[in-house]
Amino acid sequence: MKKLISILLCILLLSGTMMCIAYAENGVCQNCGEQYPVGEGYAFCPNCGEPLKENDELDFMIPMVTKVTDEEEYDELPEDGSFDLTDYVLNQLDNSLYRETYEALAGGEIVSVGGWGATAKGVQQTLIDLGQKLSADGQAGGKTFDAVHAIQDAFGIERTDKVDDEAYSQLLLRLLVLKEMEKDEYNVAEKLCDLPGEPIDYDECSYMMACADYLKGNYYKAQERFESCYWGDSEERAEKCVQPWPSTGQLWKDSSLGAGTQLTVKVNGEPDVGMHVKIYQENGNLAAMLFIGGSGSASTWLPGGTYTIKDGTGTDWYGREDSFGYYGDYEVMTFDDYGTTEVDLQSGYSYTITINVQNASPDASNVGSMYDDYEDF
Repeated sequence: MKKLISILLCILLLSGTMMCIAYAENGVCQNCGEQYPVGEGYAFCPNCGEPLKENDELDFMIPMVTKVTDEEEYDELPEDGSFDLTDYVLNQLDNSLYRETYEALAGGEIVSVGGWGATAKGVQQTLIDLGQKLSADGQAGGKTFDAVHAIQDAFGIERTDKVDDEAYSQLLLRLLVLKEMEKDEYNVAEKLCDLPGEPIDYDECSYMMACADYLKGNYYKAQERFESCYWGDSEERAEKCVQPWPSTGQLWKDSSLGAGTQLTVKVNGEPDVGMHVKIYQENGNLAAMLFIGGSGSASTWLPGGTYTIKDGTGTDWYGREDSFGYYGDYEVMTFDDYGTTEVDLQSGYSYTITINVQNASPDASNVGSMYDDYEDF
């Protein structure tokens, strides 16, 4: 549409130029304002001697083009104080339930413990959309406000014992941040920080995005965002992104997989270094994860098949999604002298991989490793 407007602008300008050449007898010097005869070959103003622009007359035609497209009108949001952030958020979320709930609260309703009805149900559904495990039954009991407080704590909002229009608008803004991050996290700040009156600055937006990552369990990403912004308690929140080590054992397994063979990983390691093991099927799907803190062993049961096994080591743990973060050490295990990264595990057998062996078994095959990028781990 903008290209079309540009073409129309060029056509209007060209037609305006032809009109000026055809009917204007004098041009105007842009330096001193004196008129001069057009069409007599003047290169300099006869009055002040300054060079003349060939297309001075075009300036008279530009005001003729004043209409903008609907898209341009939308981009030029009001800057006179009439911009309403909550209304903007509701438009972006585009869900009638959120708007009906907000309008009921703005009209004077308040949802508190023991409250019930359509507005309470709307608040509950909003909390569910924010990732809380809750039933939208319209009965605002203790579980509903546990969920309210969980979101308020996650985003650094002061706890409330009721949900009014202000508290609900805060939930809606955080929900929009979550949804925009799911679509394209690199454009969230650009979309929310260039609004009229700048109701949200970049540090606050970064803080909300960090809180959203923390809420989703992406603790390393959350720490990076907290460390890059200077908003509220971001410094303290960054430190809290490091999580306690999980117990040594199976961390996760694809519940759809059977159990035909046992795989054990045994580690002789330093007490302050943990190991995160990921086991991938031949098709690239993640089959299981193990964790060993310091020295110890962990096992899982898998169907017979071909697998790739990776391990990451480090001290600061950020959860099974982010492992030890960028500064961990990551490898993929190799199973022969040629660097083969796949191993066949036959059903009915038990396999043990020992890492940092003190005394190698003469009956065991050597397992090597090669560097793996954190992003591919």
